[in-house]
Amino acid sequence: MQIFRKQCEHFSRYSLFCQAKKVIGNLPSAESFNALDGCVTICTVIKASMKQYQYQPTTVAYTNLKNELVSFLQADIKQFTPDCVALYASTRGQIFSFFKQISSVEENFRVSLKLLSTIDDINQAHTATKCYKMYSNYAFDRYMDTREPAKGLAAVVGLLKYISRECHTKPSRHILKLIYLVKRLSSSPSPPDLLKTFYALGPKCRMIYFLPYLHLLASEVSANSNEAFASLLILVAQVYPLHVLHAIYLQVGNEKFMKHVKNLQQLRTIKDENHRIGTDFEGAANLTEIHEYVYFNQKPDYATLSKMESANRSGFPFQTWLNRKQLKTANGIFASLIYIINRYVPADVSAFIKVINGLEEMDNHFIERYYRNWTYIWDLLTTNSRNDENDAIEKVSLLLPALFEELNKFLENCKNDGTKLMLLQSLKKEFPKLDGGIEEKLHKIADYFSMMENVIENVYSTIKLEELSQELYNFTGKLGRVISFSSFLEPHTGHCLPHIDLFVPVVKIYAKNGSFIKQLDVRLSNGKIVSYYIEPASIEQYFSSATNSFSSLNLSAEKFPDTNRRGALFRIPNIFQLNGIRLFEVSHCSLNKNQNILLGVKPLTFIMAESTNLHPFKSIANYYSSLSTRMSTEDDNIEHIQALAEQQKDLPSKALFNWFINRYEDDLGCVWYLRKSLSTQMALFSLAQYTFGLNQMSLENLYFDMSYGKLFNVNQSFSDQPPSTSDGVVVPFRLTPAFVEFFGLSINGHFIPTMVSLAQAFLRKRFEDYFRPFYWDFWCRACQKQGKKISLTEINEFDNRMNIFKQRLTEIANYNGDSDSTIFKLCSDSQSIEKRSVLPADLYPWF
Repeated sequence: MQIFRKQCEHFSRYSLFCQAKKVIGNLPSAESFNALDGCVTICTVIKASMKQYQYQPTTVAYTNLKNELVSFLQADIKQFTPDCVALYASTRGQIFSFFKQISSVEENFRVSLKLLSTIDDINQAHTATKCYKMYSNYAFDRYMDTREPAKGLAAVVGLLKYISRECHTKPSRHILKLIYLVKRLSSSPSPPDLLKTFYALGPKCRMIYFLPYLHLLASEVSANSNEAFASLLILVAQVYPLHVLHAIYLQVGNEKFMKHVKNLQQLRTIKDENHRIGTDFEGAANLTEIHEYVYFNQKPDYATLSKMESANRSGFPFQTWLNRKQLKTANGIFASLIYIINRYVPADVSAFIKVINGLEEMDNHFIERYYRNWTYIWDLLTTNSRNDENDAIEKVSLLLPALFEELNKFLENCKNDGTKLMLLQSLKKEFPKLDGGIEEKLHKIADYFSMMENVIENVYSTIKLEELSQELYNFTGKLGRVISFSSFLEPHTGHCLPHIDLFVPVVKIYAKNGSFIKQLDVRLSNGKIVSYYIEPASIEQYFSSATNSFSSLNLSAEKFPDTNRRGALFRIPNIFQLNGIRLFEVSHCSLNKNQNILLGVKPLTFIMAESTNLHPFKSIANYYSSLSTRMSTEDDNIEHIQALAEQQKDLPSKALFNWFINRYEDDLGCVWYLRKSLSTQMALFSLAQYTFGLNQMSLENLYFDMSYGKLFNVNQSFSDQPPSTSDGVVVPFRLTPAFVEFFGLSINGHFIPTMVSLAQAFLRKRFEDYFRPFYWDFWCRACQKQGKKISLTEINEFDNRMNIFKQRLTEIANYNGDSDSTIFKLCSDSQSIEKRSVLPADLYPWF
C-alpha cells in the first residue's frame, strides 16, 4: 500500500490527474481506485491529448501539453510496480516519437536538457539514453551549420554518452556521426582537445561497435596523429588485437610494419620498457624525455560488456602507454600500438606475420607472372589506342624481348615431362611477333591468350601449396591464433571468431578470359572449409573502393524488402587486403575434411564468354578491325559508333538467357528468380555508380554467386573527378544491350522500381550520416595525393559534392511514372550507342 500511495502522490502532480479522478469518482467502482488505475488513466489521457494535438493543434495548448509530458517523463519509476513500469515505458516511447515529429530540433534539445537536469540516470536509464540522443542530434546539426568547435565538442560528448548507454542495438549511425565529427574537428583551424573526453567516456563503450570502422579510425591517426582515436584503437585492441594490427599494416605499409615487428623481436631480451620503446626510434634527440603516464585511470564497467570483451579486457595491460614527443606523430603511435599488442599476444602476432609473408609469396610463380605481363601489354595497347598509339607500341616492343628471355629460362629449368612439357613448349613456339597495325597486334595477342589459357588449364589447373608458399604449407593453428580472413571486414557476425587451423595444400588456378585467379582453401577451428579468391590489388585501390561504404549503406536502407542471404541489401564480399593482393570469400562449407568444391562463384566475364562462345579479347580485337576498315570521316566518333554497332550484330541473341536455361535446366523456375535477382542487384550498383560518381563498372570486378543467385562487385571505386550534372554524365551506369535483352520486362518491373525504392529509402534514413565518413576519408586521401591541405575551400567542395549526391537521389526518388522522368532518361542514356562509343574500348565486350 505504501508503494501505491507514493505512486498516487506522483500522479497527483498533474492537473490531468484531478480531472481523471473526478471522472472515475462518478463511476460505481470508484472505491477500488488504485495506482494502476491512475497510471492507466494518465497514460490514456496523455495519448489522447497527443493524438488530438496532431490532428487538431488549435484545440490543445502546446505549452501546457509539453509541460505535462515533461513532468510525466520525470517520474521516479523505482517506486513503480512492474505493471505500471510496463505501461509507463510504452507511453514514454510514444512521447519521444511525438517530440520528434512535432517539435523543432532546438525545442527537443531544451526538453532533453531539462530532463537530464532532473532525472536519475541509473533508475531512468532509458529516458536518459533518449535524452542524450536528442541532445547529440541537436549539437551535431548545430555544428554542421555553424562549424564552431565548441558546438562540435558538445556533440562529441553527447554522442559518446549515447553510444555508451545504447547496449541492446547497434547505434551505427551515431558512431559514424561521431567519427565524421572528430575528423571534421581535426581539420578545423582551432581543433578542440578531445583526449580527456575520450579518456573518460571511451572505456564505457562496447568496442564491437567501433570494430567495423577501424580503418576510419586508423586513417585519422595516420593523417593528423589523432590521439583521441588512438585511445579508441587501444580499447579495440584489448578485445580484437589482430584487427587493429591489420589496420595499422594497411596504414603504414608492408615495409614500415615489418620494420617495427623486426625491432620487437630484437627488443624482447631488453628488460627496461622505456628503453625498449625508445630503441624503436633511432636518432632521437634525447631518450631521457621518455616518460610513462596512465592512459585510462579506471577500467570500464564490465556490466555493459559481453563476456568475451570482459575476459579479454581484464587481462590487457590497461596502465601501459608510453608517451614522449615522438609519440605525437602517427608513426610513433602506431609503433607503440604494435609494441603493446605484441606484449599482450606475442604468439598470435608472430603467427599473423607468418601468414602475411606466406600470402605475399604466392605471386612468385612463373606462369602467373608471365600471364600478367601479357595482360599488361594488352592494357597498354587498348588504353592508349585513341590517344598515343605510337608510345604504346614503343613500350611493347621493349617488353617483348625480356618476356621471351624469361620464358626461355623457365623452359630450360622446367621439371615437367611428356605431354605437359610439349604444351609448355608451345608457349615458345607460338610466341607472337607483334607487327602490323594496332588491330593486327590485338588479334595476335587475343589468339595467344586463348592458347595460353588452354595450356594453363591442362598443366597448372592445380598447384601444390608448398611450391607457392612454404610458410603457409607449414602453418598450423598451434603456432598462434590467427582469426579467419572473413572476419576482418565483417567482424559483427559473432563474438567467438574462428581461427585458422591449416591451409589446404592444393591451390586451384583459373586463368580464363583475361583473369588469373587463385583459389585458396582454409580449414577453420570450427571444422569448416572457407575458400578465397586471390587477385592483385594495391592498398591504394582498397582505400579508394566504395565497398566498405556499401556495407554502411546497408544499414541506411535496412528495411528495404529485397535482402540477400546475409540479411543486407548489398552483397558485400569479405575482403582481406594486403600489400599488392586481396582475398575475398567465395564459399563457406560445413565440411570436416577438404573435398573437391566446384567453382561456386564465377566472374561475370566467364559467364558472358561462355554464353557467346567469344573470348573478350577477341571481341575487342574485332572491334578494332571494324574500326580500321571504316572510311575516314570528319567526325571520329561516327567511326566508333559504326564499329560498335557492327560488333553488336555479331553477338548471338539471347545469349545470357540461354546460358542460364542450360545451367539450371533441372529447375527452370529458378531462371525467373535469377533474372529478378540480377536485375535488382544491378539496379543497386547502378544507383550507387550514378549517385555517388563512381568509376565505370568493369565486368572483371563483377562476380556471380551460383549458389544464391547474387551479384557482387569487389572494386567499384570513387572517382577523383568532380561529379557533373545529369546532362554531363556520358553513361550513367552499365545497362548494355546484353543485359537489357536478358532482363526483358524486368527492366520496368524490377530494375527501375528498385532504383526508385532504394533512393527513397536512402533519403528517408538520412543516408549522408552513413556515407559521409567514408567519402570524407576518400576525399582527404585525394587531396593529399594532389598535394592539397584540407582548407575551407576543400571543405566547401566536399559539402557541395554531398549536396549533389542528395540532389541526384531526390531526382530518382521523385519518380511519378512519366516517360520523361529522370530515371527513364538515365536508362535511355545508358543504352545509347552514341554515348557508349565514347567509353574506353576495354568496356566494349558484349555491348
